[in-house]
Parts: sequence; structure tokens; C-alpha cells
Amino acid sequence: MIHQGRWDPTMVGRNLVRPGILWGRTSLTKNASDLQKGPQGASLDSLKNWLADKTPWFRDPDKVFWSSGYLSHHGPGWSTSVRAPRSDETASEVGNGENLKGWFLGFGSTWIRLRGDEHDLIWPVLDWASIPGVTNDRVDTFPGQDMKNGFGYAYGTTDFVGGASDGQVSAFAYDYKVSAVTGKKAWFQIPDALVALGAGLSFDVPRPVSTSIDQRWARGAVTLGNPSLAILHTDSVATATARWFHHDSVGYWIPAAESLVVGTKIRTGTWKSVDTLYTDTLSSGRVFFARLEHGRKSSSEGYAYAVVPGVSADSMERWVSASSIEIVSNTPRVQAIVQGTYRAMVFHAPDTAAFADGMRITVDRPCALLRRDSSGATRWTASFPDRSAGSLTISVKEGSGGWKRMDIRLPDHPRAGESRSLLESTGVRDLPRGGFLPRPRWIGKELELPFACTEA
Repeated sequence: MIHQGRWDPTMVGRNLVRPGILWGRTSLTKNASDLQKGPQGASLDSLKNWLADKTPWFRDPDKVFWSSGYLSHHGPGWSTSVRAPRSDETASEVGNGENLKGWFLGFGSTWIRLRGDEHDLIWPVLDWASIPGVTNDRVDTFPGQDMKNGFGYAYGTTDFVGGASDGQVSAFAYDYKVSAVTGKKAWFQIPDALVALGAGLSFDVPRPVSTSIDQRWARGAVTLGNPSLAILHTDSVATATARWFHHDSVGYWIPAAESLVVGTKIRTGTWKSVDTLYTDTLSSGRVFFARLEHGRKSSSEGYAYAVVPGVSADSMERWVSASSIEIVSNTPRVQAIVQGTYRAMVFHAPDTAAFADGMRITVDRPCALLRRDSSGATRWTASFPDRSAGSLTISVKEGSGGWKRMDIRLPDHPRAGESRSLLESTGVRDLPRGGFLPRPRWIGKELELPFACTEA
């Protein structure tokens, strides 16, 4: 949850809007030292070494915190995160007159960080109706904004929230219901990009609904690319259908025509407007923002975009030209992508994902699912975002071959929702230790071929 000494903004509750907040590295080092007195002390050595810059970023950069609806990924020099709550978890809090505008924090919010200072002290001038990753109507006031005393909490509204991770990539699902907007969302973290999909968004509200892609301090120009190249300088806002744009070492890919609003703008506000403990002296600064507009009424709205950290405008143009990301499905039942050896899927219902190369993958329960092919083996990783238990049955058909079927036993309480992996050998001679060969059997008119697998 730490990047460049700062906490993820969704991790600190109402403390976020305190101008003197002690950000992550110092406080976490102290916490790690205190915890070393307990039974988990030895396991904290690696954390302390990382905080002291004695070790590089994580060997396994991707992690889904299955008990709290949180996805974190640390790439080389950058990090991304997604936070979404279940109905028994808080998305945000207002308390003691603090965090008065932070109601939409946590409802699928995403944060992209490189230098670490992208959001330092931005809170008085932030557009709080445009939290990155969140889809909502653009309200003028927020629940809890008048709460000068006491506490108020925004809880999750659904229970299909969570994801699967193999340590390198992940698939994260969110049955979305926020601010009169319902639908299905999925995020796919792959090695160089975070892909966000929304499907079946339904709403009928008096104010326009939008999905925020990003919001941070402006730093330099904004470049718009495809179908033509344009540069937005300071205090410029564009409504465009650009296929990609770039700002401050981050590229953004829009694979299909979308109503995009992007630019920079001087914004003003006071610390007192977000935290009554502070003054009403005006603060101001130039803020970069990008969002997709959806209108006021829809029963089937969708969107797709990807965030590519750590690139220049020129390299982003090349990335788009060479991108191997394919959006396989973006419906209320199945959201799936493929890139190289990775196939990442979210099934909101039992269904089939059909890929361009002829592969079909069917599941018998809602789940998050990853398939990664490597020399001689295929690794499957799955989870139940609703934190149920039992087995997931996966049926696979490749090209003109027959169907093959396998089961992954997923954990029960108290680890329900955690990912489990299955290693499938593609050759009988390469059986992994503990593997087995099931007997061939008929499925309908097709013969299920033997395959080897072992739980990992």
C-alpha cells in the first residue's frame, strides 16, 4: 500500500485530508518495529529492508487482498491499486468534521503513482465527484458534508467483490451499485498496464454520469493521439474521441470511441471545505483530469480503457500501435481480455468466454479466473469474489479438439475468497509431482482427453 513513502489514498480514512499527515514510510517503519515483538516478527524483516531501500520492489508485484477488496501492483518505478468494498466493509468515512467530501472514495477507486507526489496536498482543490476509477453522477454536495460532529460511514452495497492473482497479473471483479448507478466492473492488471472495463451500466439521474480515469496535479502538457496528434497546454480542456492520450509519464488507451473529457484547469478550494479543523484560506493549483461521459440515462452503458504507467508520449504512441491487448468480452455476464500468454476473465454468471483463436473457456460458477501458458504447462488461478466455498469446474475447448474438464477446489471460511492455482501439464511425460491422469470420458458427443494437473 506504500509507494515512494506515501500511503495509498484510500488506506488512511479521514486522515487523508489532514495537511500535516505523516505519510507511509516513517510510520510504517515504526509499525514494523513494534510488530516484530510479536509472533510474526521474523516475517517483517523483508518489509523493513524494503522500507530502508535495501531490497528492490517485490518479486511477486501483484497481490489481491481477498478479505478486504483491495488490489495492489508494484511495477518497476510505479504502482497501481484498486479498492472496492463489500456490504460489510466501509468505503470511506467522515468523522470529527474531517473528510467531508470523500464519500466516493473506495468505490472502485484506482490510483496510479510514479514519483509519489502526484496527490500531495491536492485535497482542497480535488474534484471529489471525479475520484479515479469511480462511476457516479456529478453531484455538487456529498452525503456527510454537513457532518461537523460524529461519524458517518459509506458501506459497500454488494457482495461480489474481489479477484484472483498469480503474483504477476490479476483479474478483479466488482458488482457495482453506487449513487444510483448499477452495472458490472472488472480490472485486469497485466505486467505493463491496468485495463478497466464497465458493462451494463444502468442509471436515470438528473445530473450527468461519468467514469473518472485519473485526476492529479498537472505536470506539463497533455498529448492527444489518434486519429490526429494534438497538444493541450495549460488551462485547456478538450472533448475528444482520441484513441490515446498522455500526461506526466502516464499513457491512457481508449480502444473504442468514447466521449472523453481531458485537460488541465486551475482549481481553488480551502482546507476547511474538506476538514473543519483547518482554515478557510484559499488554496489553488493546476489539476489534470480525464473522464468518460455517459449522459443522464442508460440501461446498457459500457466503457473500456487502459492505464500505462512509466511511458513517454512517443513510446505511448508506439505502445498503442504494437499493443497485443484484446478485449474478448465486455458484457454484464463475462468480461475478459487476452495479452500474450495471459487470459484474464471475470464471470459474473456461469458462462463461456470465446477467444479469437478458437479457444472457449466455460465455468459453472461466477468467479475471477486467470490462465497463463508457459513451456510445457498451463497455470490456472481462480477465486470466488463473493467469498463462497466449494469447487469451480472449468471446461476448455481448444480449436477443433474436444472439451476437457477440471476442478479447482477453493478455500472455505475463514479463507474464502482467496486465490488457488492449478498446474496443468501439456504432456504426459512431464507430469508434475502429485499429478494424475483422469480416465477419458465422453461429454455429449465429444471425448474428454486426458490431461495432468496438480493443485499448487
